[in-house]
Amino acid sequence: MDFIVASIAIRTIDGSLNDLKLSDYGAFSKMETSIQFEVQGCDNALIALHAKSSLSGPHYYIIIGGWGNTRSQISKAVTHEQLVYLSYKTDLLDCYTYKNFWISWEKGRIRVGSGNTLNDNVFLLYDDMCPFAIQEVMISTAWWRTVDWIFHPQAIPTQAASSMSTIIEAFYVKVSDCPTFEIISTFEIPLSAKCAVKCGLIDNCKGYQYNKESEVCILVSETAINGTLTTIYRLIE
Repeated sequence: MDFIVASIAIRTIDGSLNDLKLSDYGAFSKMETSIQFEVQGCDNALIALHAKSSLSGPHYYIIIGGWGNTRSQISKAVTHEQLVYLSYKTDLLDCYTYKNFWISWEKGRIRVGSGNTLNDNVFLLYDDMCPFAIQEVMISTAWWRTVDWIFHPQAIPTQAASSMSTIIEAFYVKVSDCPTFEIISTFEIPLSAKCAVKCGLIDNCKGYQYNKESEVCILVSETAINGTLTTIYRLIE
């Protein structure tokens, strides 16, 4: 089966369209330990790595191209925000051209670099002695800027379709006589297609159930826990 990486375009606008959660766009799964993306904007691309999907609690706060595109930094917030790394590398962003970046956080080793290859061209780094798992990534901007982002999540199966949600959802078939499978995760999400996106980003997710009335998404593995028949959207492999 062929694979492509679906690109997800998001715009942030200070004052009207800010503090956007990447999971809402299918651009992040909490199973991931890195993200790769492109940014077009004059300055102030802001990324927060949160310990909770509610955006409360501890987080790392990353500024790329702040202070008029002259400074970038990492801060850590637990009880209060503390600057942990600062770089005066200039002109990282461009008003008219997309620039490639990546961020990784495995085992508390926070790294930010330019280009499209992980671990290359690092310009921000911080090793946290007491790290926390990242459950959500939020993007924003400041100083009345508009910043355009393109994210490149994990590869998904290719199919001629007009949107990422349609592509992913097409690779599931509704089956009414499945055994009950082990539940990986349960959460609320507004669309069945987004439930499919979440499943597609988790290696051991083999299907999902979705309740339109309650908007509850249940992700399941291929481990059958009993013979009770149930209906799921089963991944076609």
